[in-house]
Amino acid sequence: DVFRQEVTVRYGLIESIRRSYPVGLMCRVLNVSESGFHAQRTRPLCKRKRENTRLEIEILAAHQRIREICSAKRLHCNLADHGVQIAQYRVQTLRKKSDYLSPAQFTQRYYANLVAA
Repeated sequence: DVFRQEVTVRYGLIESIRRSYPVGLMCRVLNVSESGFHAQRTRPLCKRKRENTRLEIEILAAHQRIREICSAKRLHCNLADHGVQIAQYRVQTLRKKSDYLSPAQFTQRYYANLVAA
């Protein structure tokens, strides 16, 4: 349900279909301000989101360095060894967002594929 989503999601929907419908009408229907929509389009990303983007790339590199099967703790240690300062919980959160497998998830999927084959 779009109406229960946060404002940025609704802005994204408006952006995706703005060539088909008037922006003002969509803003009224989705209960967001038109000026907020236009301001959001030109506003740069906040510092935290820019940092998260950079850290996701660092986590991907670390994930590939340690054979793509690792825990958040091991990723955190590898990142610290390479000079990246980040909390272990943030590594865990960004890893989940990027859908990297933990060792237990890898084992479950591996054996599930063996049984299915």
